Amino acid sequence: MFLTARESRDFAAYGRLSLGAADMVMVNSAALRRGALELGAPSDRTEMVQWGVDLTRFGPGPDPTALRARLGLGGRRVIFSPRGLAPLYRHGVVIQALALLPSDVVVVMTARHCVAEELAAVRGKIDELGLADRVVILPEISDAEMPDFYRLAEVVVSVPASDSTSAAILESLASGLQVVAADLPGVREWLFDLEPSLLVPVDDPGATAAALARALDRDPEERARLGRQARAIVEDRADQAKSLARVEALYSQLAGRTRALTAR
Repeated sequence: MFLTARESRDFAAYGRLSLGAADMVMVNSAALRRGALELGAPSDRTEMVQWGVDLTRFGPGPDPTALRARLGLGGRRVIFSPRGLAPLYRHGVVIQALALLPSDVVVVMTARHCVAEELAAVRGKIDELGLADRVVILPEISDAEMPDFYRLAEVVVSVPASDSTSAAILESLASGLQVVAADLPGVREWLFDLEPSLLVPVDDPGATAAALARALDRDPEERARLGRQARAIVEDRADQAKSLARVEALYSQLAGRTRALTAR
């Protein structure tokens, strides 16, 4: 809604009508809250709530050697790109950045939520740059295996053209990982204070490659320190158990307000 409202007067009118009439609006970033208020969401009924991350599942852990062997990644440094394979997520930029990195670096991505034209474009870029042996595209990653894919990686990359609070970024931070990410308002809320040098302009393969190289070459002690800080951020601000309890409380509050109105 917030993107299309800028492009279409009809969508902007629909957004104002929908948000203005809402009894409660939930957003997951300050940037999204500003956008909602600009479209007419009532400030006293707009709540910022993180859906959060399951801290019992996502966390630092040992290298998943069985998974590494299954994917044929022995001795390789892994960049994990967890976002869906759709044009918004700019996987072509990731592939172009990979071409600028040392040959022992590989990218693992998934074709879940795949747009067929984007998969074809990404495969075409891989072939064009001669990177077939350095990119692993999996048709699907199960929810059960996802924590191990984060543990497989030295760094996560997420460079979409638009974003709010990303579940992939929260899972990465919970796993104690460095994240190279597009420098977008909703993303800065999580990553700027942690490591601003890993935020990159949208559609900039050179800057993305430079940030990835910086993360990959970081001293192990510094990487561990940043990992502890990343985990602490999520524990403080995006613990799923606390977030869901807050959502439940807000729904109960809304239901109580609705009952009071209907009883009049």
